[in-house]
Amino acid sequence: MSSIKSIIFFSTVLILVLISSFPSGYAFAHYASNNSTGNSTGMMGNTSISSNVVEIIIVQHLIEVDQLKNEGYLTVSETIIFRNVGTQNYTGPIYTWLQDDAFNLVVTKNTMAMDSQGIAITSFQVDDNIIGWDDSIQSSMGMPSMYHLEYMVPVDPDMEKEGSIDFIKKITVPPTVNYNYVPMTGMYALVINTIQMENTGITITDGDGVEIEPDLVEGANNLKKYNWVSPPFDQICIEISESKSGGSSTILYAGIILVIIGVVGYFLLKRNGQKEEKVKHEGEDAAQYNNEEEVLTEKDIENYSLNELKASKKAVSRVLRELDDDFSSSIISEDEYDTIRSNYKKKAVEITKRIEMLEKEQ
Repeated sequence: MSSIKSIIFFSTVLILVLISSFPSGYAFAHYASNNSTGNSTGMMGNTSISSNVVEIIIVQHLIEVDQLKNEGYLTVSETIIFRNVGTQNYTGPIYTWLQDDAFNLVVTKNTMAMDSQGIAITSFQVDDNIIGWDDSIQSSMGMPSMYHLEYMVPVDPDMEKEGSIDFIKKITVPPTVNYNYVPMTGMYALVINTIQMENTGITITDGDGVEIEPDLVEGANNLKKYNWVSPPFDQICIEISESKSGGSSTILYAGIILVIIGVVGYFLLKRNGQKEEKVKHEGEDAAQYNNEEEVLTEKDIENYSLNELKASKKAVSRVLRELDDDFSSSIISEDEYDTIRSNYKKKAVEITKRIEMLEKEQ
């Protein structure tokens, strides 16, 4: 996890260095020449700004969702790099949207110093989900502003019982959270890292429940990184769910039990038929096999369901394979092998006929 955070830190520093080295007309020419005349008013301090002199964009938004750090909660870290590509400095509120019931929020403003812990910033609540903080962002020739948010989101216990956990982030909520994502050339504007439990999968959807394809997916197993150059959605939902295995567990368990019964039954027959002096007691062994050869009676076959019959057929097939192996290894005699195999083959035929009859009735 520390290596992931180190990569994020160094990539963020690199972005800041690159951005600060370019004038706005070179890096963001279409914004530098923005001549729109609309006005907007901040919710704290009544800050009035003209959009032809101030234009706040997001250069990169990094989100890390950690399922493992705190049991029963998602631990979330966000790093947002804002830039003012206008010609006038901005002082006023900055906004973002948090998932329902998010708590333990800490907002810091980070600098380029490697040992910097960030400067704590006091945030304020706008509504149930939107939070903000007041700060200044220099115009295009100045350094971008990088903010770090850490918070926790409780896992919905009902969803967790069903094997599913959701993380939701709205990146556009007009009129407050309404920043364009404009990355540097060759960089990604939105990057989401997930750290989830083993044997879980990720499904990513937008606000309408439509699956979203990232521009690039990196990592493996329970550490994944999803990248978008320019997010084409207003909301993203990341569902962490248990990997599903096909088939009915009830049928599976029934099949396993029947296989065990068949195999144990066969080995009981075989053990009763084996003696230390095998050749001397071959006739005796064969008699014991003949007395205990039945695995399923005709009544069993008639009363079994279709799924139980299919599982029984598999069990009989497995016993026949074991019988072949034992005969090849000279554990049982040829006469014993022929007798036992014939009986099991007959039983397999009876089961197959019953299966075919039930399938036609369906």
